[in-house]
Amino acid sequence: MKEKEREREEILRELHASRSEFVRGATDLRRSFNIPHQIRRSIANYSLWALGGVTVIGFLLAFRKPKIVYVPQPETSSPSKDPGGLGKSMGLLAGALAIVKWLLPVIRPLLVSYASRKASDYVRRN
Repeated sequence: MKEKEREREEILRELHASRSEFVRGATDLRRSFNIPHQIRRSIANYSLWALGGVTVIGFLLAFRKPKIVYVPQPETSSPSKDPGGLGKSMGLLAGALAIVKWLLPVIRPLLVSYASRKASDYVRRN
């Protein structure tokens, strides 16, 4: 009986030790994945190097050459001529829409009163 008790207690000790080792491993793993904490700790430990690195990266981003993108132009016989005058008519249409949009808040009360008057006249007649 004492043999079983001792064996049971040893198994429980091993189980407790393995559980505590597992918890320590999980805690260490969680701590290693805590990126913001690691960055803060690294900056605190190596503040001069971090400041220098940030300065260099800032200068590299500030003084880099802009990327130039070339867009191929459609081939036409005469780029100055608009076949059919489509561009001019679209420009006039856009201008007319802009004017209507600008005048609509002013004209809206007039249109509503006119429409309500016509509707009431129609209802009275019929």
